Formats: sequence, structure tokens, C-alpha cells
Amino acid sequence: YKKYIDYMEAELKNPIVNVSFRDEEGGASIMKIETETGNVYRKNMYVDPYYRVFLSDNALRESCYQCPSRGLMERADITLSDFWGVQECAKELVDGKGLSLVLVHTEKGRKAFSRISNQIEGHSVLFEEAIKGNPSFFKSNIRTAMRDKIVDDVDKKNINELQKKYYKERFGLIKTILRKMGILNYIRKIAGKNE
Repeated sequence: YKKYIDYMEAELKNPIVNVSFRDEEGGASIMKIETETGNVYRKNMYVDPYYRVFLSDNALRESCYQCPSRGLMERADITLSDFWGVQECAKELVDGKGLSLVLVHTEKGRKAFSRISNQIEGHSVLFEEAIKGNPSFFKSNIRTAMRDKIVDDVDKKNINELQKKYYKERFGLIKTILRKMGILNYIRKIAGKNE
């Protein structure tokens, strides 16, 4: 990520002051970068070099592959995440910009959340419905051999070389996103290709 930021500052010829993986104007899967001079870069997940590798799960932090906070154990008071699969339980909330999911686990978390609840727009859903499209709540990402290769190459290659070598083809990326959203199996059922 640091290498990507350095690369983008050189490309944009300005220091970067803000980076967002969610652009409210452009949509949920848009990388938005703002520079010190007010220039704005917007590219979707298929075009932006960092987003491509990030969504392939091959360049995550080591802790993402063995996260100790998965499941129902109370290691946190609140869990924040993307609300993948929201269209299945609260279709009226889908606006194309992405949606956050807040899971409150403890009394301390409930008290903290109640202090800010009047400052946000919210909608309650059943826990079972909320996590249905979020399998990463229960299991960590799968660590592939590709990650070791990327780590070995990150200091040897520039961003363009890295993305060309490690970018999953568009179909593979779409498949990964659909799986994370919990709708890949649904599509397979419609197509008659159950696994």
C-alpha cells in the first residue's frame, strides 16, 4: 500500500491528503484519491492497480489470513464491516454506494453505539440475516502461495509490473466479489450449476 501511495503521488505530481475505497459520488468500488491541490483521482476496481490486487486477497496483511476476532467470541464490543448481501434482507437500503454493517456484541458496545445512533441513518436487521452474505465473519481469508510471491517481488518491481504479474483476470475478480457478497451460489443455482 505504501508503495502504491508513493507511486500515485508521483503520478499525480502532488502529495496525497485523502484515500477512500468508497466514493459516494462514483459508487462503492471506486478508489478515490485527493491531492493537496484539490485534484481528484477516481478509478474503479477493474482499473486501479492497488484495488485489483487487494480484491484478489493475495496482498492482505498476514493477520487477515488468521484473524483471531472471527466468529461469535466477544473479542470486540463492536464489529464494523461492509454489508455484503444487504439486497437479500433489506433491499430498500441498496443505493449503489455500498453500505456498512455494525454488529454490537457487548453491553459496552450497545452503550457506545446508542451515543451515536442519532447521528447516523440506520436500519435494524436480524443477526442471522446480517451475516448471511458476510462469510468472513466466521472464517479468515485463504492464504495462497501467490501472497509469498507478491511479498518477494514488492521491493523488486514497480506497481505496473506487480499488477500485470499478479492481477486476477476480470472474471476471476468478479467471481471473488460475488462470492464475498454471498450471491455466487445463488447465481449458480439459477444457472443450474450447484457445487
